[in-house]
Parts: sequence; C-alpha cells; structure tokens
Amino acid sequence: MKWLFNTEGIIYKIMTAVYQMIILNLLWCITSMPLITVGASTTALYYVIGKIARKEEVHEIKDFYKSFRENFKQATCIWVILCAAYVMIYTNLSFLENYGSMGGLMLAVQLPVLVQVVIITVFVFPLLSRYASSTIGIIKASWVLGIKHVFSCFGILAIIAAAALIARTVPGLFLLVFISFTAFAIYLVVGRVMEKYRPGAV
Repeated sequence: MKWLFNTEGIIYKIMTAVYQMIILNLLWCITSMPLITVGASTTALYYVIGKIARKEEVHEIKDFYKSFRENFKQATCIWVILCAAYVMIYTNLSFLENYGSMGGLMLAVQLPVLVQVVIITVFVFPLLSRYASSTIGIIKASWVLGIKHVFSCFGILAIIAAAALIARTVPGLFLLVFISFTAFAIYLVVGRVMEKYRPGAV
C-alpha cells in the first residue's frame, strides 16, 4: 500500500492536483478583485494550467505572477474591448422595443454579433497565455479558431454551463476550486485545438 502515498502514487498525484487548483483559484480571485484585471488574471491562470497540462515544471505562484505582469497591458486591453462589446450588445437587446418595427432586424443583427464575441472570448485568453502576437492578431486568431472548431466552442460552453450549475448548487466551490477546475477543463479542449497549429500559423 505504500506505493499509494509515494511521489508516484495516485493519492499523492490527486492531492497535488487539488492543491494546485486551490492555489490557482485563490490567486485568480485575489488578482481579479479590481475587475479591470480579470483579463490579466485569466491569462495567467491559463498560462499555469497550460504548463500543468503539458506536464512541465510548475511553480504556481511564481509562474502566475510572471504571466500576470508580462501580459497585463495586452490582456487588460482585450478584456476592456470584450466588456465594451458585451455592454453594447446588452444595451441594444434591452431596448429592442424602442426600435418598433425595426426590433426584429436589430435582433437578427445583434445575435450573430453576440455569437462572434462569445467565440473570441472562449479562445482569446488561452491563446494569449501561450503565444505572442499583437492584440488584433490574437483576437483574429481566436475568431478563426472558433469558427474552424465550432464544435469545440459548443463543448466549452457546455463545460461552463455545467460548472455554473455545480457552483450554484455548491456555492463554496467558487472560492475553492470552481474557476481553476473550469479553466483546466476548458484548456483541455482549447489545448487540443492549439496543438494542431504551429505558433504564428493562425
């Protein structure tokens, strides 16, 4: 039975994974408190999770803050752009009645735009955590990957929906492991997509 508890044993590996998820979840929550920093903290979260998924050497706190600092400006810019897009779409959809007979047309225009923004949101921070490119380049690459791998997008949205349902049932999970475990599950999908392309190929 000793093999269960040594560094190669299943118990040790499970406890290590849980520890990493708790630490990363806590780091994300702390660094996301100003709200404006959510993009940078999410990018940092995906950076560390990517290293874990690729079985690289990981220093959770050090690696998290390394990515947070290096990608802060670009991630924050992208986050602000996405927030502005969502606010604009929400505002337009909230006032459909004011458009009268044009309300149906406005709805037909806004829903496809919303889909595109969601697709970009799904891929943009995992991509930014791994590849260096311009802000426009990262956003464009996210959109292209989302369109080319639309079923992966559906899978990721299903993961988010399931995680949200679980967190609603057990609220304490949000502060403990909700964000990190959800991000890990998403990265497993996004990572498989990214592995199909060389850096700079999309």
